[in-house]
Amino acid sequence: MQEGRSIAVIFSAAWLSVAAGTVAQAQNPVAPAGASANAVVDDRRLHAAAAADGDWITFGRDYSNQRFAPLAAIDRRNVARLAPAWVYQLGTVGSTQTHPLVVGGVMYVSMPGNDVAAIDAATGDEIWRYSHKMRGALPRAPSNRGVAVAYGRVFEATDDARVIALDQASGKLVWDKAVLPFDPGALVPPGRKKPDVQFVLRAAPLVYDGKVIVGATGFEANRFDDDFVKASIAAGIDVGIAWINANLGRRGFVSALDAQTGAEVWRWYTTKEDGWEGDYAATTPDGLPLHRDVAAEKAAAQLYRNTWAAGSNSTWMTPAFDPAAGLIFVGTGNPAPGDVDLVRPGDNLYANGVAALDANTGVLRWFSQQAPHGQNDATGQAVLMDAKVDGRAVPAVLECGKAGWCYVVDRASGKFLFRSDEVAPHQNTFANPAPEGIRVAPGPGGAVSVSPVSYDPGAGVVYVASRHDPSIQTLVKIPNVPGGPILFKVVGRPVPPGETWGTLTALDLANGGHVLWQVKTPRPLVGGTLATAGGLVFTGESNGHFNAYDAASGKMLWTYQTGANAGAPPMSYAVNGRQFIAVATGAAPGPGGLRPGGAIVAFALPEP
Repeated sequence: MQEGRSIAVIFSAAWLSVAAGTVAQAQNPVAPAGASANAVVDDRRLHAAAAADGDWITFGRDYSNQRFAPLAAIDRRNVARLAPAWVYQLGTVGSTQTHPLVVGGVMYVSMPGNDVAAIDAATGDEIWRYSHKMRGALPRAPSNRGVAVAYGRVFEATDDARVIALDQASGKLVWDKAVLPFDPGALVPPGRKKPDVQFVLRAAPLVYDGKVIVGATGFEANRFDDDFVKASIAAGIDVGIAWINANLGRRGFVSALDAQTGAEVWRWYTTKEDGWEGDYAATTPDGLPLHRDVAAEKAAAQLYRNTWAAGSNSTWMTPAFDPAAGLIFVGTGNPAPGDVDLVRPGDNLYANGVAALDANTGVLRWFSQQAPHGQNDATGQAVLMDAKVDGRAVPAVLECGKAGWCYVVDRASGKFLFRSDEVAPHQNTFANPAPEGIRVAPGPGGAVSVSPVSYDPGAGVVYVASRHDPSIQTLVKIPNVPGGPILFKVVGRPVPPGETWGTLTALDLANGGHVLWQVKTPRPLVGGTLATAGGLVFTGESNGHFNAYDAASGKMLWTYQTGANAGAPPMSYAVNGRQFIAVATGAAPGPGGLRPGGAIVAFALPEP
């Protein structure tokens, strides 16, 4: 095992102009050293992205979202010699979660605040940089998870709920479209104004067949605080109804835009208007009891019948796409209000599961719910793979989110196939909190959450970065108007830092998702994994270490101290036959707030 030295900060003339507050762009852009005819990304290339070339042209590398790099120049024997090849300083303040793309020797990367840069992927030299003008205040922790490249354009979904298209060669703005929230006007009580709904678009867009797919998120920040409860009671309004009316319009969705014009083509809402309550399931699909008070939920259903219009269910990650079936697959997050569950009676469709949508129309084909009425988001990216069930290969969808297991469902029907072994410890996962408090794991931050996994199709193994971050959850009674339902709020508090850690797990999906190996890391893992044909798995830690493990055994073979949180998904590409491993590093939300910083670090073997 070899540990590198801390990265030296490298500033170029282009970076200095950006730091001075100007937009840096080459006056006479020249082709980067590795540029090739592969710079063109059309539908033919998008559909053939799994080909073993050196580019990485979509978020999941191809439409399956497997995130496996078929590059083997860096392998178990030589990875100890891996060293930084170049560093590109982002110069932004925010949570650095971006996933670079490489097309024809050029890297395209987004950053907190929604700036976008094109970089020579062989040298790290800036080619152009787009500076985004926010239409309002930045979120508390601005972030972005990446761009899409197709049809001569670079597409980004932004923190101010816009989708932009930039010219791929120059970075100039081609179109800029605001994405509007759900309009709850018909449900707003007389005399009240429609709530002002703020949300973000954060995941990298999915592009196919002339459409740009984006998902709305950030609806969950809507809690029952004491002042709100007191004001509702003083006005003589049931606090549950008051909460619903105050949050009407907070309804998650997936939207398809025309890639040429930005006009909306279709939209699918993640909360079900007719039938949000579902069947009041008593167990999870794999048979675990949910310990619900179904009688109380059914009694409250008519009073709180409009919760679907305020119920959130965000989509946090880039969908997968099956061109043969004409379906896209997307995971959905928690329903709202998360902390007062009786105000959202029923199963809360379509929360906490995987949805299959018709790629042309957005019509729902099936939905598989992992945690009815729960708070275990299915926020991980959907991955398309062939699962082995009863000795036969079944086209399937894999999703590893906050529940601490990975779920595998039939791709054609959504039928539950199996659940993997745990990737993070479980304790009272579906239990009811108590007034004295109980320890719950995974905690609210989840296990895998939005950390992308990687799947080696040859080995049938998925590599999962996870977090053990329990919470002490207490049940607190909420005052209500006379005759109103008795409501309780779940209040959580973190455990001491020494009781949290991370896990990196290899799951054998050819054998029911059993653990092949698992290693424990000092800090929770939040960046995701990269598997390569060189027999390696890469992942980063919040303490700055970026690590390579033997994919067969889990043995750490190399680590490098980047000097900042390595909490973004790693990726790999090749330029002129030289393989690179790249990862974004930078600040993450924490007790000290956010600090300036952020960088793309590209590693490679020393040149001969």
